[in-house]
Amino acid sequence: MTPEPVIVITRPERDGARTAAFLEEHGFRSLIKPLIETRKIEPAEEDRRALLACDWVLVTSRNAARALSALLASDQGGEGPPSFSVAAIHEGSAAALAEAGIPPDRVLHAPNADSAARALVRDTARRPLRIGYPCSLQADTAWTTTDALSDVEIVRVPLYSTEPTDAGAPETRAFWEAEEFDCVLVASPTAARALHAIRPIAGFDSEIAFAAIGRTTAGCLRELGRSPAIVPAEPTMPALADALIHWRDARRRS
Repeated sequence: MTPEPVIVITRPERDGARTAAFLEEHGFRSLIKPLIETRKIEPAEEDRRALLACDWVLVTSRNAARALSALLASDQGGEGPPSFSVAAIHEGSAAALAEAGIPPDRVLHAPNADSAARALVRDTARRPLRIGYPCSLQADTAWTTTDALSDVEIVRVPLYSTEPTDAGAPETRAFWEAEEFDCVLVASPTAARALHAIRPIAGFDSEIAFAAIGRTTAGCLRELGRSPAIVPAEPTMPALADALIHWRDARRRS
């Protein structure tokens, strides 16, 4: 019987452990090798006030949900509870918000932040409309659709930074050079670039599959020279498991 494929999870330790447990429930073996770490950013007072004064706050990741929760907790005793509504880009972010004590008012099922903001604009009559975007310092903030609207303001406030780990250690390089795994799960462009700095992604054996958690990360992998074999229909754990199972079954048949 063919052994189950080994999947390397490159997320930070906390999220990597969660992902590993989920994938192991679906029969996959996994290794956690974090390529990035998350650092909290304290926003300037002006930015904090601007975010809390928005009509909607759009949350696009688990890290953003945690950062927003921490910001709201630190604001207790301020001007009173914020009046904004909260939208999650997909079920994964919605679950993270609920865990953080902020049940979302809407779940948008959008492929990226620009599309999610566009859905809010389409379904909200209020004008002018202010949409808050708590994001990472490295986030792609060029939203071609919503930025072109004169009566909509996107308030971007970095609340955290995703940075490469110290990956230059000899044992880390040796792990990636050995290629004793079948699939690499990459959950962000920052992680993709961090791996590329250790070893050019295009140089990995063609039998090793790359999995991108979403379209943005998939695009980054392509720019770095490797088209991902696995991209889930939406960036959630159930969709990722479905995509990996499809890949595993096709691999067994080949």
